[in-house]
Amino acid sequence: MISRLLSRKYFAPTAGIAVALAVGLIGEYGYETQRVRMLHDARNSVANAVSHYRAELEGDLNATLYLTNGLVAYIETHTKPDPELARSMLKILYQQGKHVRNIGLAPGNRLTYIYPLKGNEKAVGLYYPDLPDQWPAVKLAIDEKRPRLAGPLELKQGGTGIIYRVPVFTGPERKYWGILSMVIDEKQLFAHAGISPVTRGLDIALRGKDGKGSEGAVFLGNPALFSTDSVRETIHIPGGTWQIAAKPVSGWPAGRSVEWIRIGGWLLGSLLGLFLHVAILSVRRRLLAEEAVRVSHAELNEAQRVAMIGSWTFDLKTGKLSWSDEIYRIFETDPENFGASYQTFLDAVHPEDREKVDFAYRESVRNHIPYEFVHRLAFPDGRVKYVQGRGETSYDEQGNPLLSRGTVQDITRIKTTEEELIRLATTDALTGAPNRRSFLKALENELSRVQRIGRTASLLLADIDFFKGINDIYGHATGDAVLVHFAGFARGQLRRPDFFGRIGGEEFAILLPETGIDAAWQFADHFRELLSRTPAATPKGSIDYTVSIGLAELHPEDESIDEIMARADDELYTAKQRGRNRVEPAP
Repeated sequence: MISRLLSRKYFAPTAGIAVALAVGLIGEYGYETQRVRMLHDARNSVANAVSHYRAELEGDLNATLYLTNGLVAYIETHTKPDPELARSMLKILYQQGKHVRNIGLAPGNRLTYIYPLKGNEKAVGLYYPDLPDQWPAVKLAIDEKRPRLAGPLELKQGGTGIIYRVPVFTGPERKYWGILSMVIDEKQLFAHAGISPVTRGLDIALRGKDGKGSEGAVFLGNPALFSTDSVRETIHIPGGTWQIAAKPVSGWPAGRSVEWIRIGGWLLGSLLGLFLHVAILSVRRRLLAEEAVRVSHAELNEAQRVAMIGSWTFDLKTGKLSWSDEIYRIFETDPENFGASYQTFLDAVHPEDREKVDFAYRESVRNHIPYEFVHRLAFPDGRVKYVQGRGETSYDEQGNPLLSRGTVQDITRIKTTEEELIRLATTDALTGAPNRRSFLKALENELSRVQRIGRTASLLLADIDFFKGINDIYGHATGDAVLVHFAGFARGQLRRPDFFGRIGGEEFAILLPETGIDAAWQFADHFRELLSRTPAATPKGSIDYTVSIGLAELHPEDESIDEIMARADDELYTAKQRGRNRVEPAP
């Protein structure tokens, strides 16, 4: 049988053609598989790189821009900020921020304060409505009543920059005050993120000038990248978005490196050799792909560590919570001991914030809105961290929640700086008591309460007697010691709801909620008498001193706190005229 087949005239060419066709088809299949895989691996590698650059940019921007919150809070309570304090606060923000070129305040849209002044002299006095290239972006931030990032654009003082503008509104009516602007050096920002038009074998471009996303102009790299099959991601910035696009400089793999499989299949005619080579090539490519994934994962973890931002996912179907390594570092725990779940996460949240965090997340899932919340973490040794959590949830076609994913950022340093700025803005530096603006704000709130519910309250204005003589005889250091002693003595006499503040010089004020004029007089006279028997310890020894007090009761018909302050001040004047060391109540 075999011999007959071998002797047939056409068996050899037929068998040869059959084998050639079989091997050739196997070679074609192997070639196409490898080409698709190479393209897939290349796009994954570029996507990982783009995600890394996006995380770097967002982390740098958020860490710097969040610092402005403290200064905004100061302006909201100081509509006419002290120039020296304003410049000092601008300097602090400039030193704390990354890539900040300058930062300025523009009350009434006129740039008045700027730091550093050197090199930015041309910008001082600029009036935004007169700047056609900047006014539309400024007006948009004012109209939307939220911060916006503009640029990159040409600066009046020279060079280019990215401008972060925060409209400031004050008072209960949220009256517009002016603009806080921070100019970021985009060259430093992009260099720190490792981004340039050609980076590590990638063509990179950014677009979305003024936060306009895909509609904005290209401001870095080749605009043609956005009209090709590049890898793209959205970068979220205040008031809008940017887009980043990337593609290998040499283009996507076209399969030329594996063309030999096709040629070898047709020419060699050896099924065994072809199968062996494909097996070896497959193993090698698989190992390379696994190594690329490992390196990408390590780079992502390192980027998150540097930016102090971790990522998480929460499967609402299975209840599985997954954290990146950086979140475990932020929470100061490890995967083995944590037992990640939604409940164990809540247990790590500060007890006072736990219910609010749970409510905010559940509301975001229920209402299909992004989740964003700043809360505290409590640790067994009593330490507290501040973190900012962000997240979004995906849903099925019926609207059922499937998966939440987001980030956690450690903002403890930023929050501490913000709280210190607020403390400096609301506290008297010498005595530690609330300053004049803080006290007047408390008095306004109490008057509103009296007018709203018809209850009573009283105001005490206290002035240290013969204080100028203490300064003249003993020196200002001794006078300061007397002021500090009085503030400490006053705090020791107050109830929890009472409010105490330094109005100016040797004049102080005490607000007594739920206290009529008679009860206030009894308190004030006991306060005065006890103070006269409590000398102040000073560098020059113990000094006896007294105080004169004027009283005024808050009435629902009072139209402003100025009326109350005037009544109390008149009685204080009367107490001085009648010999000092006495209490005079307003009729």
